[in-house]
Amino acid sequence: QKQQPPAAKRFLAPLPQQSKQRNKLRPTAPKKSTQPQFTQINKHGFIVGRAALRTNPGWKSAVILQVPPGTQVKVRAKVRRQNWYLIDLIEKMGSNRKTVRGFIHGKLIAIFR
Repeated sequence: QKQQPPAAKRFLAPLPQQSKQRNKLRPTAPKKSTQPQFTQINKHGFIVGRAALRTNPGWKSAVILQVPPGTQVKVRAKVRRQNWYLIDLIEKMGSNRKTVRGFIHGKLIAIFR
C-alpha cells in the first residue's frame, strides 16, 4: 500500500515544468508604471474656480493648499491620459518668493496659448 505524504508536503510540491516553447508564444502584458508620465507644456495660466493644489494627480491625493480663482500659475506639464496638470504656484510675501509645485485638475485651470 502506498503512503500519502503529509498535507504540508503535498502543497509544497513543485509545480510541473511547462515547455519553454509554449511560454515564448504567450504575449506578456506590459508592466504598469506607478509614476505618472508627462507631456511638457511650460505655459502660463490661471485658476478658474476654487481649486485644491494636490501632492499627486487624483481626487484622493493630499491637499497642499487651496488656490483661489484668478491666481496666476505656471503650467509645467500635463499628466498623460488624465486631465491633471503639474503647476508651479509662486507665492510672493514682500521681497521673498516661494514656489509651490503640485497638481490641479484640468477643469479648474485655463492655459494661455
